[in-house]
Order: sequence, then C-alpha cells, then structure tokens
Amino acid sequence: MKLKNLLVPTAASMIFSLLASCNSGDGSSKNATEAAPAADITELDVSVSLMSAAKSYDIVIGQDSMHLVMSASVQWPQKMGNHDLKAFQDSILNFAFPQHTSADVKQAIASYVNDVESTGLVEAGAVVKPCKETYPDNVNNYSCDIDARLLEFTDKMMTYQIVESTYLGGAHPNTASRSITYDFVNSTLLTLSNVIKSESLPAFADVVKRNLLQQLDMSEREFNQQMLADRFQVGQDIFIGDGSIYVHYNAYELLPYSYGTIDVMVSPYEVRDMLTPMAQKLLLDE
Repeated sequence: MKLKNLLVPTAASMIFSLLASCNSGDGSSKNATEAAPAADITELDVSVSLMSAAKSYDIVIGQDSMHLVMSASVQWPQKMGNHDLKAFQDSILNFAFPQHTSADVKQAIASYVNDVESTGLVEAGAVVKPCKETYPDNVNNYSCDIDARLLEFTDKMMTYQIVESTYLGGAHPNTASRSITYDFVNSTLLTLSNVIKSESLPAFADVVKRNLLQQLDMSEREFNQQMLADRFQVGQDIFIGDGSIYVHYNAYELLPYSYGTIDVMVSPYEVRDMLTPMAQKLLLDE
C-alpha cells in the first residue's frame, strides 16, 4: 500500500462529505455506514528540515572586479517512520557536496558557501572580501548554487533531487541535476543495475529510446541528426516518480543545450519481465 506525500483532503471534498452526511434521508444510510468495516490506515511519521546559507563576495583582480554569490538550500530528511536514513543522508551529502564531504549537513553547507577557490575565479594576486548581497549593475555578477530537495516519498521509498546551477561567465548558466531514489525495504539506492536485469539492458534501451522519441515528438532520423553521442545509451541516472521509472539526462549529455534536462518515463508494467525480482516487488506490489 502506498502512502503518498500529499495526504490532506481539499476543502471542497471535506464540504461535500459533510453535506452528504447531513442530507442522508432515513436511518438506513447511517446504519449501513456504521456496519461498514473500518479502513486500514498506515501512518508514517515524517520530519524534514530546511537548511540554507548564502554568502556574497567582491573579487578584485587588478583593474577588474566581480561579484560572486555562493548559496545552498537543503531539505534534510530527519525522520521517515522507523527507517534508518543514515546511508541515504550520506548519499545526499556525497552527491550534493562531493568536494565538501562531512558527516554533518550544516558543516557541508558552510564549507560550500565559503569555498570561493573552487569556482576558479580567484587568480594569483586577487583580493577576495565578503560583502553585502547588494551590488552595482556594472559589476560582473556570478553565482554558484546548490538546491537539494525531497521530490516524493511513500512507505517504501523516497526520491530526492539535487540541482547545481552555476554562472561564471559565458552565454548561459550551467545547470546539472541528479535524482536518486532510496529503497527503504532493502536499505539501498536504486540504480540501473539493481532495477533492470543485466541480460535485459539492450531491450530496455530500445524501450527508453522509443519513449524518448514519443516525448520529443521526433522521428528516429531527426533524433540521430541531433544526438551528440556516437550512439544512444541508457543513462545511468534513474529514479522513481509516481510509480514510474525515469531515465535522466542532463543538458549536453544526449542532445544540445536547447533541449534542457530530459527525463524519459518508462512504466514498470511496460518492462515487467526486464525488472529484477527486487524491483518487481517494489514497483509492482508483487
């Protein structure tokens, strides 16, 4: 049984239910309701903390000056029922702050917003000073941002997204994201290798490509002309959303920047025979 993360009924549905109970004609409806068995309710105690930090810098190199904002925002899962989240929390830190690994999320965030050196903007002889976030329009404005958030959870799994966006000059910002799904039942991150049988990977690739062409409303010939890679491959980054499998591609990974981030949806029922026993039990309620 899935317990989705949106459990609050709308006001309209509550009013409708109230009116229906008040307008019942005779006692027969009331007796039928009283005789009905009680519904089974699954309760999952959830706690998520929002942690964020931002720091601004003025960087002066000779006659040139620039303004840089380092920021991070993390929805940190503290509790999900009685599940042990330690391995999942470690994975979030490793993916969100690979250069600032720490056992403590607050330390990782603080280390990230203080690490101006990692941007590559600081050259020999540069003067770096923390400053207020307001700055003149004639100063080069750069930014580095990490946004990590909870996308979806059930009583079986949790899906989380980490987005890194940077603008350090050039025609446009560079944005890359990764979504991960943690399986509470088996205490593991879902990957291509533990969701799809190894012998089924070629057939799964065919399904992903077919669904991708349908999503883009593109012929295979048009797709092959636009594709940046030498040949089509299934991305290693997969996650679960609303019961479906998604194969994730960042910009430039498969197609030009103008196509942006691409998430190819595959129904688990569409690839039932390709799923590992673990994935079948998790995704098909078997």
